[in-house]
Amino acid sequence: MKTKILSIILLVLLILGMSACQRDETEDESPQPLESNTEIPSESEADSDVEDNQEQPTEVDSGYPIMETTPTKVQSQPAGESAYPVTQEDIQMLYHTWSLTNYFVDEVSQETGQKTIKFDADGTYEMTTDEGTQTGQWRTRLMAVESKLILESEEGVTTYEILDLTPSALNLRMTEDNQQIDEQYLPAD
Repeated sequence: MKTKILSIILLVLLILGMSACQRDETEDESPQPLESNTEIPSESEADSDVEDNQEQPTEVDSGYPIMETTPTKVQSQPAGESAYPVTQEDIQMLYHTWSLTNYFVDEVSQETGQKTIKFDADGTYEMTTDEGTQTGQWRTRLMAVESKLILESEEGVTTYEILDLTPSALNLRMTEDNQQIDEQYLPAD
């Protein structure tokens, strides 16, 4: 009788120990998209997302660090960056004209010319810069962790990460030629 109880306790401890060693599946699952009025990723976008995920090993893949380390480049967030994802209801705040107020390249403020973007509820946009006017279609990809704004025109496709979207501010980020570009807009209406 004593050996049976000891065996059961040992089995329970072994199961608890093994389950503690298993990685947490909920952390590694890819974020599930929220319902969006315009987004179903194309095969090429889905393939590039898979390639991006495969190129960067996670802490689980590379093991625990031996000692505490700090990253070489700290990615600071612009003031006003949201701590929550953009929702479908938030997208309605885009439906007016935005004027560029600040432009950063790798977190360094840059001088820029005049730029306004007008978003319409029918999915069209009009961007006016010093070089001229560009029109096209816009759509969003709303995910639990990040939200994307995709502008499609005859010149090509431009994808921004929506950092902050409020009635009084729109902050966008994109990467171009290995440079992080942040654009901060205020309502122009």
